[in-house]
Amino acid sequence: MAIDSQVAFKDRALELGTANEDIDALAAADTTCYATFAYCCNFQPGQSDESASTAFLTTSLGAAPSAAVASKLRRLLFEVHALSLEDLKARADRNETSEARDIPLAEKMDRIRQEQQRLAWISFTPQSGPLIALLTRLANN
Repeated sequence: MAIDSQVAFKDRALELGTANEDIDALAAADTTCYATFAYCCNFQPGQSDESASTAFLTTSLGAAPSAAVASKLRRLLFEVHALSLEDLKARADRNETSEARDIPLAEKMDRIRQEQQRLAWISFTPQSGPLIALLTRLANN
């Protein structure tokens, strides 16, 4: 699921306008996916005291984040908490008849790129490329 995808996390952070340097600084602090960012500190969206998240970001980034950077990362933190709760609910409600979980598009594209590099001797075209359904099935096993 998207909560464990490093590629999806980085793509979303970039979509929100987070600088590559800040994403790399978070990665250096072992915060590389939604799941690790959601539980990086003792903070939940909606709390009035943001000192825990501010302290984590200050430590990770090497300096206190500016208001612009903090707002982008605060939004990302809110989103990862929502995804985390959704993932927990989906895991609790899952049974044998549940459908396989879909992987995010960014993760699918990264896996296709990895397969193209691994199998460089094969010419990948839209007609001969790996099926997304196969990549999804392999991800869920």
